[in-house]
Amino acid sequence: MKAIKLFMTLSLATAALSLTTAANATQAKDNFSQLDSDKNGMISMGEASGDTELTNNFKQWDKDRDGQLSKEEYTAYIQAS
Repeated sequence: MKAIKLFMTLSLATAALSLTTAANATQAKDNFSQLDSDKNGMISMGEASGDTELTNNFKQWDKDRDGQLSKEEYTAYIQAS
């Protein structure tokens, strides 16, 4: 009986995590599109200026140090937030 309860709890936790991850991915895509005002597939520091938290952490998430955030870098930022 305890094993079944543990299994059910773990299953529910896994499902909740999956939903959260999917929601974060959707949020990242929507926000990325809004911030990428010139639609070049990258977010520059100037484009990020509308988001104070992102601006303050921009260099941390610009992993390749090219002065722009790719979709992958921005998604990593959203997932860590």
